[in-house]
Amino acid sequence: MKLLLAIVNVLAAAGVLLWPMLALSTAMMFDAPGSERNPITRLLALSILTYPIWPVLGNILFWIKRSSAPTGWLVGFTVVSLLGYMLIVGLFVLLDIVCDGNFAC
Repeated sequence: MKLLLAIVNVLAAAGVLLWPMLALSTAMMFDAPGSERNPITRLLALSILTYPIWPVLGNILFWIKRSSAPTGWLVGFTVVSLLGYMLIVGLFVLLDIVCDGNFAC
């Protein structure tokens, strides 16, 4: 179980390497008229820009506590590592449901 959690944490941290390309594209979200007033678009841009915080924090906690913490805590640290992905995917789904995939509702 600990090996699987370690692999998930490493994969979550590997996403930080691709983050600059995604962060540069957040400015394009606000090109459509009215998109700057859409709260979902704002939250999505904010979650993309702050994405690296979650995997870095989760990995630091996981690797420091991996030998002494119970497995439940390690699962929690892994969820923290994946929180950035969950926020971005959740907000894209919400944008697709509420605004039909448009950044401006």
